[in-house]
Amino acid sequence: MDSAYLRLISNYTTQKNQTYCGVASSVMVLNALHIHPKDLLFGKYAYFDQDNFFTPAILQQVSLKQIETKGLTLDQLGMIWKNYPLKVSVVHAQPKGYDEFEHDLQNFKHHPDQYLIINFLRTKLGQAGGGHFSPIAAYDPKTNEVLLVDVARYKYLPYWVGTHDLWEAMTTIDSDSKKNRGYILIQNG
Repeated sequence: MDSAYLRLISNYTTQKNQTYCGVASSVMVLNALHIHPKDLLFGKYAYFDQDNFFTPAILQQVSLKQIETKGLTLDQLGMIWKNYPLKVSVVHAQPKGYDEFEHDLQNFKHHPDQYLIINFLRTKLGQAGGGHFSPIAAYDPKTNEVLLVDVARYKYLPYWVGTHDLWEAMTTIDSDSKKNRGYILIQNG
């Protein structure tokens, strides 16, 4: 099993409301990467949660009220990630091709400090809901499937999905940004 799986599953977070999928996904990845918040809620133990994720710098970039009512777009979440000492790439599913996604999955498989947060349309996967974020925990090149650790676990537990099906769900247009969905590639830089 990929090392990302073990790190993510040990930091598995359920989004605390219907619009915090990007926040919960980010909290999982930050904790998996051992990035520490400045505010130590748990005594000497540094651990992100869905409240201390919102630093003053982040709140200058995005409105908490907007996140609580509409969630985040791919670009907004990517902008938030730029506040951390990491290498971050935001990839919109179009015009970039599936081959780049497959290449990034291959790299993910072989680099333990690399993570992908996927932004996709649930209905394209036959699920209830709309646009959603969740991290990939594993990639199986033999079956060409990824394991999504769904942060809406009250609705869906982790599940395997074909990369082509997931790609199709990422190529949909986000109604707020008017851009294709896609993914954020995060790695220690």
